[in-house]
Order: sequence, then C-alpha cells, then structure tokens
Amino acid sequence: MKTNISTSENIDSPLVSVIMNCHNGQKFLKEAISSIINQTYKKFELIFFNNFSSDQSENIVKNFNDKRIKYFESEGYLNLYQARNEALKYSKGEYVTFLDTDDLWEDNKIEKQLEFFEKNKSAKILYTNYYLFTHSKSDKKIFFKTQKSSGKITQELLNSYSVGIITTMVKKSVFDKYNFKNNYTIIGDYDFYLNCSLEYPIYYLDLPLAYYRWHGENLSNKRVDVYYKELNEWYQNNKKKLLSLGFSLFNLRLVLFKLYIKFVLKKFFLK
Repeated sequence: MKTNISTSENIDSPLVSVIMNCHNGQKFLKEAISSIINQTYKKFELIFFNNFSSDQSENIVKNFNDKRIKYFESEGYLNLYQARNEALKYSKGEYVTFLDTDDLWEDNKIEKQLEFFEKNKSAKILYTNYYLFTHSKSDKKIFFKTQKSSGKITQELLNSYSVGIITTMVKKSVFDKYNFKNNYTIIGDYDFYLNCSLEYPIYYLDLPLAYYRWHGENLSNKRVDVYYKELNEWYQNNKKKLLSLGFSLFNLRLVLFKLYIKFVLKKFFLK
C-alpha cells in the first residue's frame, strides 16, 4: 500500500470495525483492549458489546476514555454468536474484525491485513497465522508450521479447520448475505466461514498477527459436550448438500469420533 495507512483519521482510509463481545471477561480485558488501542492503523472503531456481565468489565472498558470505543450492552444473556450478530448491527466500517476478551493482537495486525486487501481488490475474507500462549507472550508457540492454502478452500476446512476468528478480516458486505447462527455457542465461526467458503475465495496471510490464549475456561475445552452436540448437528444438517457437491467428509467424521470419545471420558471417568 503506497499511502501511509498508519496515520490516524485519513479521510481516504477505510474504517475498520473491531467486534469485541464480553461476558464477565474482566480478567484479561485491559490487555486485550490495549492491543487494539495500540494498533499502528488508527482509523478503527471498537464495538464493545457487553453481554450481561456482572463483573467489572464495564468499568474497565470505560476507563480507556477513547472516542473510538463504542459501548453497547444486552438486556439479558445471549449465546455468543447471537451477541456477535447484535454487535455487528452497530458496526459502520468497510472491514470487520474480531477479538475476544482473553486474546491479543500484534500492533500491526490491521495494517498488514489492509495492505493485503489493497493489493487484492477482489478479496473479501482474509485470515492469518497466530500464536498460542498461556500466561504471557514469552511462552508463545506458532500455530501453523506450514503454509495454508488460499482460494476455494472448503475441502481443506472440512479436512482440518484452520480459520481463527481473531485473525480474520472480512469485508462488511459479506455480512449482507451471511451471518452467524444465533443458536451456536462454540461452532458459530466454523459454520460461518465454511458457508462463506462455498461462495468466496478465502485468503491466507502467513504472518502470526494474533495471540490465542489457551486456558481452562476455553469453551471448546471446558464444554466438550456442547462442542460435540453442535458439530454433530452441523454434520447431520449439511452432509447431504456437501456430499452432493463432491466434498469428502471423512476427516470431519473422524473429528466427531474423537470428540465423542473425549466427551465420554470426561463425563464418566474424568470428573
């Protein structure tokens, strides 16, 4: 990108909407918001959607006193992906990104992704590599050791799902046609990006631009029962269509089998 996209409030630069959903996320919230505020690209809005929190999350976010932070809250608790949809209604950016309250971004995350979109005008969805960490960035481990594919990657995603929502940047126009399913708690992004992949090329940028925090409260680890139930229902609802389009579901069935074994072990032996 030839223009200086790191300068703030350039009238010709696109507005980026950052969606952050929060339910009792005070523990890591200040660190997560700081990683947005410290972006080298300054023309963004943070849509902070407080999903019926009872902790100090509201006070933490309001203490930032930054005009780019737009605060909204629900009147009752919503499923995560219903809350994401509600937050999206308030977004005004040309591009949309997501960060959860326990995760982090590299300072140049938005900048690097906008550079890609500037060079690839037809692109609508972009994701990147990322780090896994537990306590601090010093214990980080890169997630993808090999280059991922770009383009029509539906089969690759069915074989081994690889799109981390906190790494994605999506043109807002995509949400005119697709959104998250309100009933999902865990696999909403899986469903969304797989559906999108049937229509749009999905591009991969091999830079680790986000940090996914692995801890005991990660829903996919804590609620294996919900994870298995949602993914199995998704499989049952979509297998006929996907098989008719020529896709293989062998790997997905294997994932379901492993999840079921994990669910049974956790329920009966690992209490």
